[in-house]
Amino acid sequence: MTNSQNTQLLQGDRDDKASAQSRQLFEKGVALHRKGYFTEAEALYDQVLQIQPQHFDAISLLGILSAQTMDYQRAEELFKEAIVIDPGNADSYNNLGLVLHELKAFDSALESYGKAIALRPDYAEAYNNRGNVLQEVRAFNAALENYDKAIALQPDFAVAYYNRGLVLHELKKLDLALANYDKAIALKSDYAEAYYNRGNVLHELKELNGALQSYDRAISIKPDYVKAFHNRGIVLKELEELDPALQIYEKAIAIKADCEILYGPIRAPHKFCPDKRGSSIIANVK
Repeated sequence: MTNSQNTQLLQGDRDDKASAQSRQLFEKGVALHRKGYFTEAEALYDQVLQIQPQHFDAISLLGILSAQTMDYQRAEELFKEAIVIDPGNADSYNNLGLVLHELKAFDSALESYGKAIALRPDYAEAYNNRGNVLQEVRAFNAALENYDKAIALQPDFAVAYYNRGLVLHELKKLDLALANYDKAIALKSDYAEAYYNRGNVLHELKELNGALQSYDRAISIKPDYVKAFHNRGIVLKELEELDPALQIYEKAIAIKADCEILYGPIRAPHKFCPDKRGSSIIANVK
């Protein structure tokens, strides 16, 4: 065997060991990430990248972790880096769109979602997320078209029904909004935000007892739901139940004294690269 062949064998052996080491570190990082140990997971992903700087999955999950900790600018950089490594990965464009939305770069977010959809035409989550951007810029008809497409692709997509309900609520199509919130709840029985916004619609329809029941259900699911307490207090005041209303306001303040309490709908919180199982942590791992 020649010296050149020996060198190649040694290099191959070193590469195999480095690959095995990075795989072990990466798997530990994912396990910690899933459990919410973000600092520890980040350290392990960084170690993976010291060994393999082009490790797509480590870069992607660092991006997701950065977004989860609201370091959106770093997340943007990481998702763009992932796209350079694998420009055909639709999840990277979807995740980049979510980050750009948070950064209020709406046109860029829409462009990123468009690329995700071009790569994966049946990408229901990307249609839903694009609808959220369009909803925020008040392009309501376009938002509805995207939610409709998301639901057509994934009929059990509770979040898309909820978001469609929000747009219909904005358009004052209250009966249709209520039907969409009900569908979201039918698909996801612990959907506190859907119960809350259902209560808001019933309040506008002057169905005050029904509104109270919806707020109560939202609070039973999410006991620290300040907005639901607040709006429940408004309904009790309209029913001239002033002492219970005061108690509710006091409870809301006790939960979060510095909260700027606003009446109105809230958009479905973003999940980074959601999948049908609701997992946002490993969906971008190939």
